[in-house]
Amino acid sequence: MRVIFYWFNLGSAPGGSLGVSMLARELVDAGHQVNVIHLNEEMGETLDYSRLFARPELEEAGLHALSFGGNHADLAGELAGALRDRWPETYILCGGIHTTLNAEDVLALPAVDAVCIGEADGLLTRFVAGLEGGGNHVEVDSFWVKQGAEIRRNPVAPPPSLESQAWPYFDGIDYPAIIRANRGFADVLAGRGCPMRCSFCHNAAVVDVLSAHGRGRVDNSVYCRQRPVETLLQELDAFVRHFPDEVRAFAFVDDTLIRDVSWLRDFAQGYTQRIGLPFVCNAQLSDISDEVIDLLADAGCNLVKMGVESGAERLRSEILRRRLDEDRLAEVVEKIQERGMNARAYVMLGIPTETAAERQATIRLCARLRFDSVRPAILYPFPGTRIHRQCVEWGLIDAQKRVRGYDTRTTLKVSDAERVNIERTHELYAWLLNLELGGVAAERALPVVNEALAVSVGDWAVERGRELIHSIGTPVHEALLAEGVDHFYAPFIDRHDAVFLYRERARPMLNVNEG
Repeated sequence: MRVIFYWFNLGSAPGGSLGVSMLARELVDAGHQVNVIHLNEEMGETLDYSRLFARPELEEAGLHALSFGGNHADLAGELAGALRDRWPETYILCGGIHTTLNAEDVLALPAVDAVCIGEADGLLTRFVAGLEGGGNHVEVDSFWVKQGAEIRRNPVAPPPSLESQAWPYFDGIDYPAIIRANRGFADVLAGRGCPMRCSFCHNAAVVDVLSAHGRGRVDNSVYCRQRPVETLLQELDAFVRHFPDEVRAFAFVDDTLIRDVSWLRDFAQGYTQRIGLPFVCNAQLSDISDEVIDLLADAGCNLVKMGVESGAERLRSEILRRRLDEDRLAEVVEKIQERGMNARAYVMLGIPTETAAERQATIRLCARLRFDSVRPAILYPFPGTRIHRQCVEWGLIDAQKRVRGYDTRTTLKVSDAERVNIERTHELYAWLLNLELGGVAAERALPVVNEALAVSVGDWAVERGRELIHSIGTPVHEALLAEGVDHFYAPFIDRHDAVFLYRERARPMLNVNEG
């Protein structure tokens, strides 16, 4: 059967879907014909139906599989309707995180024939084989299927073992372009699941869905899994062999790479001996011991990324459901940097009920701890998550607001003044950090901040504001750099949410200050 995957990545930096890639590889290995359409402006593919529907492989498709998040749910619904209008007899399946958390809503779309809930490893191949064979697809676990006026809701399968996780679909996705767009980083997964249950994250919501619709309660022992070190290393080696001119580092996109110290010991030894490229990873503060720091450093880790989210304890505990020991965080950041690695903080702004003082507390914390990198994002309440339900209860959801990325605008119902405050803080983040650094950095940052603040609420627009800040801030950055003054700056105009601390460091930060 010819299967067409659609991966929605519009309005943001190019990034491949590892889930789509692995499922495509499974289907190809099972003998099916597969195409992956990567919907992203930089990749040259948009929802231009006249151009998209002219592709000859769509005429042959027996199944159209759409994978998307909440920020693209409206566009996915439009595409499903357009596909149904163009090919009335085709079969349309939806999956991905938004579908998993909102299966009934997606299945209610007239054009959609079925949805897949949770991880589809091994299951999608069975579904496609049944569809091709004329009917057995309706009995596959994790799939809810329309049968006339009825819906067959099969139990959701437990999270699959990762012992034999499929490799990415190297030959059917433009990995070289994706890796180049990500400045030499290739995204990989060492495991799945997260032990945290933060209100804003899909992990807590997914566990609730799996427990509600599966055959038993799902806990961390089932949900959090790690791949065998040997198969992971084989995949990393395959990446290097397939794309030797593009891959210069690996980005482990797991919610946390550190789940088991014994596993990490084996990984660090094997990675050093067989791969040897720099890498970056996510980690939970509670998992980072002195031994973990040493293992990561010895293996060549360049950047350890941690979720800080907010510098206000009230927001962390009451709204985000995320505990954080700031004293322990300071100690870990210092030790990471002492071992020659860099530390990144993920932070949020536009959190429901957040005050200006609490927003400033986050900036103050990141500057005080001198994180090497800070990634601010405007909170996006994904439908199906706990924080989305809370925002609905508080009347904060604005159904008319649509954003594709998570770093430009708030989707909450707030006043124009508050909206501009959130957006402007995001665009000024590097310079607001500099104000907290004090000294020369603060002195030079003040005119940049003041000029941006002088733009009235009525005249503010994100794109114009960004251009203004970039134009007046770049010469200041270059002067500070020439003078050797430590300061924060966002160097990538296409990734303006990536802020870095320019300082002397033992291990240069990739793409930023490599010497």
